Amino acid sequence: MGNVLSLLFLGSIACVVLYFRQRKRKVDPSAPFKTRLWVRTARSAPLVGLFLCMTAILFLVQIAASAVITSAHIHKTVALMAAIQTCFVSYEIDSGTASLANDLTGFANSLSRSNPENRTYMKLGNNQKNELGQVIDCWGTPFAMKVLDSEHLQILSAGPDMKWQTADDLSSR
Repeated sequence: MGNVLSLLFLGSIACVVLYFRQRKRKVDPSAPFKTRLWVRTARSAPLVGLFLCMTAILFLVQIAASAVITSAHIHKTVALMAAIQTCFVSYEIDSGTASLANDLTGFANSLSRSNPENRTYMKLGNNQKNELGQVIDCWGTPFAMKVLDSEHLQILSAGPDMKWQTADDLSSR
C-alpha cells in the first residue's frame, strides 16, 4: 500500500509541474473568447483528470484495505470464540458448573483467576473486555453465550455490523 501511495504522490507532483508549465504559455488576448476558454480548459484538463484518477485509485485501495481488515477481524473473533469454548470446557471440568456462562461478566472474571480453584484459564487483554467486564468481539460488541447442555456452550458475535440477528453474525457452532 505504501508503494501505491508513493506512486500517487509522485504522479500528483508531475501533474502540478505539467500544469504550471502549460500556464506559462501565452494566450493571444485578441483571440475569440471561445478559443481562450478552450486553451485555459485544455491546460487544466490533465490536472483534473489526474486528480479524478488518483481519487478513484485511493478509493479502491481504501475499499480493499477495509475488506482485508474486516476479514482479519472475523478470523480473530472466531479464534477468540474457540479459545473461550475450550476454556469453558476446562472450567466446567474443574468446577463442575456451567452456570457462569450466562453471566458474561462473571464468566470473564472466572477465566482469569476469580474462581474457586484460583486458576487462570484465559488471560483477557483490556481490548477484549468492555468497561462492564464483559468479553467483547473485535468490534466492541459483547459476546452472547448460551449453555446448550452440560457439555456445550454456544458463543455468538453480532459481527461487523454490530447488530444482532443479521446475516453477518458469527457463531461458535
